[in-house]
Amino acid sequence: CGFTIEQQCNLFRSIQPLFANKQLVVVINKIDAQPWDTLDANYRTMIEDLVKESGSNTSMLHMSNVSEEGVSQVKNHACDKLLAARVDSRVSGNKVDSVMNRLQVVYPTARDGVTREAYIPESVARERRDADGKEKKTKSRVGYAPTVNDSEDEADETPPESEDEAMDASGAA
Repeated sequence: CGFTIEQQCNLFRSIQPLFANKQLVVVINKIDAQPWDTLDANYRTMIEDLVKESGSNTSMLHMSNVSEEGVSQVKNHACDKLLAARVDSRVSGNKVDSVMNRLQVVYPTARDGVTREAYIPESVARERRDADGKEKKTKSRVGYAPTVNDSEDEADETPPESEDEAMDASGAA
Protein backbone atom coordinates (compact mmCIF):
# COMPACT_ATOMS: atom_id res chain seq x y z
CA CYS A 1 0.00 0.00 0.00
CA GLY A 2 3.04 2.25 0.04
CA PHE A 3 3.34 2.66 3.82
CA THR A 4 5.72 0.82 6.12
CA ILE A 5 4.43 -1.49 8.83
CA GLU A 6 5.55 1.03 11.49
CA GLN A 7 3.59 3.82 9.78
CA GLN A 8 0.48 1.64 9.56
CA CYS A 9 0.76 0.66 13.25
CA ASN A 10 1.19 4.32 14.26
CA LEU A 11 -1.85 5.30 12.17
CA PHE A 12 -3.88 2.55 13.81
CA ARG A 13 -2.87 3.71 17.29
CA SER A 14 -3.79 7.32 16.44
CA ILE A 15 -7.33 6.41 15.36
CA GLN A 16 -7.82 3.61 17.90
CA PRO A 17 -10.05 5.72 20.22
CA LEU A 18 -12.62 5.80 17.41
CA PHE A 19 -12.98 2.04 17.75
CA ALA A 20 -13.60 1.98 21.51
CA ASN A 21 -16.18 -0.67 22.44
CA LYS A 22 -16.41 -1.81 18.80
CA GLN A 23 -15.72 -5.20 17.30
CA LEU A 24 -12.50 -4.98 15.30
CA VAL A 25 -10.74 -7.34 12.91
CA VAL A 26 -7.13 -6.60 11.97
CA VAL A 27 -6.44 -8.27 8.64
CA ILE A 28 -2.90 -9.02 7.52
CA ASN A 29 -3.24 -8.76 3.74
CA LYS A 30 -0.95 -9.66 0.83
CA ILE A 31 0.29 -12.86 2.43
CA ASP A 32 0.94 -14.18 -1.08
CA ALA A 33 3.73 -11.58 -1.47
CA GLN A 34 5.02 -11.83 2.13
CA PRO A 35 3.79 -14.86 4.10
CA TRP A 36 3.13 -14.18 7.79
CA ASP A 37 5.46 -16.98 8.88
CA THR A 38 8.42 -15.49 7.00
CA LEU A 39 7.80 -11.91 8.15
CA ASP A 40 10.55 -10.41 10.34
CA ALA A 41 9.98 -11.35 14.02
CA ASN A 42 10.08 -7.68 15.10
CA TYR A 43 7.26 -6.78 12.72
CA ARG A 44 5.20 -9.78 13.80
CA THR A 45 5.65 -8.86 17.46
CA MET A 46 4.74 -5.23 16.71
CA ILE A 47 1.48 -6.26 15.03
CA GLU A 48 0.59 -8.88 17.65
CA ASP A 49 1.19 -6.33 20.44
CA LEU A 50 -1.02 -3.85 18.59
CA VAL A 51 -3.85 -6.41 18.52
CA LYS A 52 -3.37 -7.24 22.22
CA GLU A 53 -3.40 -3.54 23.16
CA SER A 54 -6.68 -3.08 21.33
CA GLY A 55 -8.49 -5.36 23.75
CA SER A 56 -10.63 -8.46 23.67
CA ASN A 57 -12.89 -7.09 20.91
CA THR A 58 -9.99 -7.25 18.43
CA SER A 59 -8.92 -10.29 16.46
CA MET A 60 -6.30 -10.83 13.77
CA LEU A 61 -6.62 -12.83 10.56
CA HIS A 62 -4.47 -13.33 7.43
CA MET A 63 -5.58 -13.22 3.80
CA SER A 64 -4.56 -12.67 0.20
CA ASN A 65 -6.77 -11.09 -2.43
CA VAL A 66 -4.62 -12.47 -5.24
CA SER A 67 -4.71 -16.14 -4.22
CA GLU A 68 -8.02 -15.68 -2.31
CA GLU A 69 -6.48 -17.51 0.64
CA GLY A 70 -8.29 -16.60 3.84
CA VAL A 71 -10.83 -14.28 2.18
CA SER A 72 -13.86 -16.37 3.14
CA GLN A 73 -12.53 -16.86 6.68
CA VAL A 74 -12.19 -13.09 7.12
CA LYS A 75 -15.68 -12.52 5.76
CA ASN A 76 -17.25 -15.23 7.94
CA HIS A 77 -15.38 -14.06 11.03
CA ALA A 78 -16.46 -10.44 10.51
CA CYS A 79 -20.09 -11.50 9.97
CA ASP A 80 -20.03 -13.69 13.10
CA LYS A 81 -18.61 -10.83 15.18
CA LEU A 82 -21.26 -8.41 13.87
CA LEU A 83 -24.06 -10.87 14.55
CA ALA A 84 -22.82 -11.57 18.08
CA ALA A 85 -22.50 -7.83 18.78
CA ARG A 86 -26.04 -7.18 17.53
CA VAL A 87 -27.50 -9.98 19.60
CA ASP A 88 -25.65 -8.72 22.69
CA SER A 89 -26.84 -5.15 22.11
CA ARG A 90 -30.45 -6.26 21.69
CA VAL A 91 -30.39 -8.44 24.78
CA SER A 92 -28.73 -5.79 26.93
CA GLY A 93 -30.75 -2.92 25.45
CA ASN A 94 -33.68 -1.09 27.00
CA LYS A 95 -36.20 -2.64 24.61
CA VAL A 96 -35.87 -6.07 26.19
CA ASP A 97 -36.33 -4.61 29.67
CA SER A 98 -39.47 -2.71 28.66
CA VAL A 99 -40.98 -5.84 27.10
CA MET A 100 -39.98 -8.04 30.03
CA ASN A 101 -41.66 -5.60 32.42
CA ARG A 102 -44.94 -6.11 30.55
CA LEU A 103 -44.79 -9.91 30.52
CA GLN A 104 -46.04 -11.94 33.42
CA VAL A 105 -46.07 -15.71 33.60
CA VAL A 106 -48.53 -17.24 36.03
CA TYR A 107 -48.52 -20.88 37.02
CA PRO A 108 -51.84 -21.86 38.60
CA THR A 109 -51.71 -23.83 41.80
CA ALA A 110 -54.41 -26.23 42.91
CA ARG A 111 -56.53 -24.79 45.72
CA ASP A 112 -58.26 -28.09 46.46
CA GLY A 113 -58.27 -31.69 45.26
CA VAL A 114 -61.22 -31.23 42.86
CA THR A 115 -60.68 -32.03 39.17
CA ARG A 116 -62.48 -29.53 36.98
CA GLU A 117 -63.49 -30.53 33.47
CA ALA A 118 -63.72 -28.08 30.59
CA TYR A 119 -67.03 -26.19 30.59
CA ILE A 120 -68.85 -25.74 27.28
CA PRO A 121 -71.81 -23.35 27.48
CA GLU A 122 -75.15 -24.81 26.43
CA SER A 123 -75.53 -22.29 23.55
CA VAL A 124 -72.22 -23.46 22.06
CA ALA A 125 -73.14 -27.13 22.53
CA ARG A 126 -76.48 -26.47 20.75
CA GLU A 127 -74.65 -24.87 17.82
CA ARG A 128 -72.41 -27.91 17.52
CA ARG A 129 -75.36 -30.35 17.29
CA ASP A 130 -77.60 -30.70 14.26
CA ALA A 131 -81.39 -31.19 14.38
CA ASP A 132 -81.07 -34.91 15.22
CA GLY A 133 -78.96 -34.17 18.29
CA LYS A 134 -75.80 -35.62 16.76
CA GLU A 135 -72.52 -33.73 16.57
CA LYS A 136 -72.17 -31.86 13.29
CA LYS A 137 -69.27 -32.89 11.08
CA THR A 138 -66.78 -30.19 10.41
CA LYS A 139 -66.41 -29.36 6.75
CA SER A 140 -63.19 -28.53 5.04
CA ARG A 141 -62.62 -24.88 4.40
CA VAL A 142 -63.58 -23.53 0.98
CA GLY A 143 -60.70 -23.53 -1.46
CA TYR A 144 -58.76 -26.29 0.29
CA ALA A 145 -58.45 -29.90 -0.71
CA PRO A 146 -61.15 -32.15 0.72
CA THR A 147 -60.33 -34.09 3.84
CA VAL A 148 -60.83 -37.81 4.44
CA ASN A 149 -64.04 -37.17 6.43
CA ASP A 150 -65.70 -35.06 3.69
CA SER A 151 -68.45 -36.66 1.65
CA GLU A 152 -68.18 -36.52 -2.15
CA ASP A 153 -70.85 -33.79 -2.53
CA GLU A 154 -68.89 -31.56 -0.11
CA ALA A 155 -65.72 -32.07 -2.14
CA ASP A 156 -67.44 -30.55 -5.20
CA GLU A 157 -67.91 -27.24 -3.38
CA THR A 158 -64.34 -26.15 -4.14
CA PRO A 159 -64.50 -22.78 -5.90
CA PRO A 160 -63.27 -22.50 -9.48
CA GLU A 161 -59.66 -21.37 -9.90
CA SER A 162 -60.39 -18.86 -12.68
CA GLU A 163 -63.31 -16.83 -14.10
CA ASP A 164 -63.25 -18.94 -17.29
CA GLU A 165 -63.73 -22.09 -15.25
CA ALA A 166 -66.65 -20.45 -13.41
CA MET A 167 -68.30 -19.47 -16.68
CA ASP A 168 -67.91 -23.00 -18.09
CA ALA A 169 -69.48 -24.48 -14.96
CA SER A 170 -72.51 -22.18 -15.15
CA GLY A 171 -73.11 -23.00 -18.83
CA ALA A 172 -72.46 -19.48 -20.12
CA ALA A 173 -70.37 -19.13 -23.26
